[in-house]
Amino acid sequence: VSATQAGVDPVGACVGVKGVRIQAIVKELHDEKIDIIQWDQDPVVYISKAISPARVTGVYVSETDGSRTATVVVSEDQLSLAIGRDGQNARLAAKLTGWRIDIKSLTEAAGDAIVKLQKDTGLAALLPNVVESIPQIEEILTKKAENRPVTPEEYTVLGQFVDRVERRTIQIKEDAARAVEEKFAG
Repeated sequence: VSATQAGVDPVGACVGVKGVRIQAIVKELHDEKIDIIQWDQDPVVYISKAISPARVTGVYVSETDGSRTATVVVSEDQLSLAIGRDGQNARLAAKLTGWRIDIKSLTEAAGDAIVKLQKDTGLAALLPNVVESIPQIEEILTKKAENRPVTPEEYTVLGQFVDRVERRTIQIKEDAARAVEEKFAG
């Protein structure tokens, strides 16, 4: 939902005072579960809201060759909530937003980011500080794999690592797509 009038909470307006409006609809639909999500022009914000109630660490969108893909990164404890029973939450979010949605745990995303950096020397050259942090990231991932406790600070380090690699990867794709467009336009 969205509001056309400034200062109106669209979700609150649909739910009503103490949930009266939404409860009436739920009752009419024989207790069907209803989620109301506020629409946002920014696909990152919109996709984050569509994955709720799971807390999202990062959303990385990529539009190439007409395909719209969003990689959603969540912490380990939010993964099953984000995906839902038999993938239902992920499917509904994809249908609602119109994006193909890949949901990954933070540790899985960090492992994938390491592989990207090792395979793509051009990407690694653009992120020398990030490449230097790979041993620290691998150490954290090893701790997690061995079921040893990982501190909140270490999760923050993983999140920052994934964020830098994903953002630079997206920027490289966008720059390449722009260069192709300019080549054909000019």
